[in-house]
Amino acid sequence: MFLFIPTDNNKILEHMEQEGNNAESNLEKSNTASSDSKGNSVSSTAPIPKRKSEDNHSRNLNYMCLTAHWIDDSWKLQKRILNFVVVENHKGATIGRVIEECLVEWNIEDILTLTVDNASSNDLAIDYLKRNTKWKRSILDNRFLHVRCCAHIVNLIVKDGLNEQSKCIVRIRNAIKYVRSYPSRFRIFKKCVDMEKIESKHLVSLDIDTRWNLTYLMLEHAEKFEWVFKRLEREDNAYALYFDSYDDVEDFVDNEKWRGRGKKIIGPPSFQDWTDARHFVKFLKLFYSVTLKMSGSSYVTSNAFFHELHALNDLYYHYLELYDSHTSQVRSDTPSPTIQDSEVDELGDVNEAYKVGI
Repeated sequence: MFLFIPTDNNKILEHMEQEGNNAESNLEKSNTASSDSKGNSVSSTAPIPKRKSEDNHSRNLNYMCLTAHWIDDSWKLQKRILNFVVVENHKGATIGRVIEECLVEWNIEDILTLTVDNASSNDLAIDYLKRNTKWKRSILDNRFLHVRCCAHIVNLIVKDGLNEQSKCIVRIRNAIKYVRSYPSRFRIFKKCVDMEKIESKHLVSLDIDTRWNLTYLMLEHAEKFEWVFKRLEREDNAYALYFDSYDDVEDFVDNEKWRGRGKKIIGPPSFQDWTDARHFVKFLKLFYSVTLKMSGSSYVTSNAFFHELHALNDLYYHYLELYDSHTSQVRSDTPSPTIQDSEVDELGDVNEAYKVGI
């Protein structure tokens, strides 16, 4: 006699199957309402992140997460992740074909918009879908199908600014990496915090150099501990020796000219680095706040993007006027999403449905 003992894997699979059935049922109701009233449709998002596999070949795999958004019979905004699948390459036709297969699998034919990152391959994917998915219930021949992700555009703007300020960021990152590497080092750091009488809800945290929002949080937390790091430099000999050593981890910095194996560790952060970081944190805070509002999933965001970018533009120049000549490099190198009210009617190939939302 054998007993079946439920495991976490079984529970997860059962829950996944149940949620999949619920999503399918809700989508069927949406499709039925659409065919009856011509007033319901589904919008989707399809970002394509890269992940490195852990197999012997260490291949770079591309994944696509397809998410559906729709309004149910109770006028509540619904959101469900439909598929998380591997995409063979970044060719537009390949991406479009994978999205089409996912939509067919879920029997979705009435799509209003598809939101994708601002990349040329995604433009080709949308063109592929427009040619191949003109089903019975396609909305206005897919005229409003293509929507560019505004949060992704803001992300590109911030990354340009980060590349220009990479020196000070790398020095601060390396200082934090030293502190967080071993418990013994972190204990010494906390003793220095007590000696400097610094009160903060957060201690230093290490970022991921490809995630600018984590870089912002790292700098925001770290700048409060400038004098703690100065004390550490005076009292911990290992801290000074750390910056005379060489890092054997590849691409430990953002800037290409510092990339490689066996490069000398950059640091420690100077007074000027901390000053630059404080100024830069003020800029990043603006973009961070706007990105959070644009990335919301429990409320509609299509009506907010223009107003958020316009507010960001105004605050950007307001801060520039307040800064002294020290920040001239930041002024010239950090791009701004300049938008004027008169440009609403000159948005080029932007989705016309956005004009209604604005």
